[in-house]
Amino acid sequence: MKNRLSVILILLFLSFPSFAVEALNFQKATIVIGNEAGPIEKRIANLLAERLQEPSGLPASVIAESEMGEPSEGELQILLGIPDHSETISKVFYDERIDPLTELDPGLEGFLLKLMDPDGDPFLLAAGLDERGCLYAVGEILRKGSDHGERVSVLPSPRGQNGPGIRSQGDTVRTKRGGNQQR
Repeated sequence: MKNRLSVILILLFLSFPSFAVEALNFQKATIVIGNEAGPIEKRIANLLAERLQEPSGLPASVIAESEMGEPSEGELQILLGIPDHSETISKVFYDERIDPLTELDPGLEGFLLKLMDPDGDPFLLAAGLDERGCLYAVGEILRKGSDHGERVSVLPSPRGQNGPGIRSQGDTVRTKRGGNQQR
């Protein structure tokens, strides 16, 4: 009986990942982009900063990785961009042994969104395979985050990599399962 209860609790715990993860609260956000970030990546980072500031007035800024320092108390650093354009993101991929983003995994327009905590300084890794992947990562951050007045909560995603559910080319829509449908 005791084993059954343990199994039920474990299954319940795994089926509701939001109970398994504690939200982290921050009073300031710093979006860090690569030194070689293109104009689209910069616009996406500025869009994220604007959207974080809109509802709560949360201080949010965009800086290049060369200006990055240690995070202050209550500050969340968001590493945003394409790994090839950012030495910092590439270093995180290498140090944490994260598989590189490819056209197969997570796919075109895909991204990796992961809350990292090396050495007790949490930061959010938002890496896109391409510019659209970065934009989709920002959308996911805004969907998963919640506004609590003077602070923002970030709930880590239980699944790291993602991409768009439906890709379209011309008049044919391709789904992830490989089936084609005419519009």
